[in-house]
Amino acid sequence: SILVLFWALFTIWIVLTPLSFLVLLVYIHPSVQSKSITSLADSCRFLWQDYDPSMIYWDVIDTWRKIFLTGLIMLIDTQEGSNKMLRLVIAGIVSVLFFGILLAFRPYKRKDDYNLAFLSNFFLVCCFSLGMILKLCGETDGSDNDNGGSISFCSRFIGDYFNSYRASLMVVLLTFSMLILTTAFLIILGIKKVKEPIVYMVST
Repeated sequence: SILVLFWALFTIWIVLTPLSFLVLLVYIHPSVQSKSITSLADSCRFLWQDYDPSMIYWDVIDTWRKIFLTGLIMLIDTQEGSNKMLRLVIAGIVSVLFFGILLAFRPYKRKDDYNLAFLSNFFLVCCFSLGMILKLCGETDGSDNDNGGSISFCSRFIGDYFNSYRASLMVVLLTFSMLILTTAFLIILGIKKVKEPIVYMVST
């Protein structure tokens, strides 16, 4: 019964949810492009209002990215994936690819949204990179050097200064930095919204 529940939720969230977003966006795309917003397009405004009309499907791409990084990646090497670097490498490649697409197409209408997306994706790439260092520096195996001694993988490929402790500290600092910057962005946006002039229309 647990397996049946798993596949049911897997189908609903990972398959049907992005497809539903895509079908809705395809259906309302003409009305959004012509700026004649229908009731359905207005109800689905959360899917497209933050993006340029030419990048109306961006939310579908972003949803697939999030689903892959938070769920589907666990299906890679289910036996020993948690002890290997393969998942981190694939997650890092996907994040860098998405980061490059974000920089190339700039899908957001507002500069504030773009800056926040830039920072969050940059920090995500940094966290995956530091995760690789953590995994590599956590290895206890070593290899022989020219003098016949044994050196760790961390010292061999990363260096003696940047060890697992410093990598962990960097991950924590990046997480707190992202929280602080997100809070600051929200406060700034709230202040701007309050200070925006309001125009009232009075009928005569």
